[in-house]
Amino acid sequence: MNQIKWLKAYNTFQRHENGLDLWIRAEPRDLVQLWRKHRTLMKTPGVIGALGPMHEETIRHGLEYFFSIKDPAIDAAKFRYQIFNPNI
Repeated sequence: MNQIKWLKAYNTFQRHENGLDLWIRAEPRDLVQLWRKHRTLMKTPGVIGALGPMHEETIRHGLEYFFSIKDPAIDAAKFRYQIFNPNI
């Protein structure tokens, strides 16, 4: 009896899961198609105005982060280089 309940629950779950649209899409294999979609989107009125402030903020945070790790990253790169090139 318990197995029948589990099977029914599993089948219900599978039906729901298979019918869900998770908004995950593969990238187009044709790069020209991707470029065309991007170009069309960027020509849509208001897109640049809406995305600009978000991109500026993201770029600013990214630059701050990279500048904050610059010195330790350079030291680590020099250390790795010396380990793998001891005769230089």
